[in-house]
Amino acid sequence: MSVLGSLHFAAAVLALAVAAIVLVRTKGTTAHVRLGRIYVVLLVLVDGFALLTYQNGIGPFHLLAVISLATLSAGLLWSPR
Repeated sequence: MSVLGSLHFAAAVLALAVAAIVLVRTKGTTAHVRLGRIYVVLLVLVDGFALLTYQNGIGPFHLLAVISLATLSAGLLWSPR
């Protein structure tokens, strides 16, 4: 596995762990908000590494990374602050 692939995998595992914690925490607390921001950063890293990782050209997972970034951006635009 390449270095980018390893970073992508590590960020994805961390994002899943943080997401699980965010889902069970009380909504709106300082810890919930902080963990949510960490999740967003991790997801941007996951998508960024996915877009940088390619061996046989651009594939369907690159499209999914772009969709993920678009939905993440939309969620941030419409989220209460």
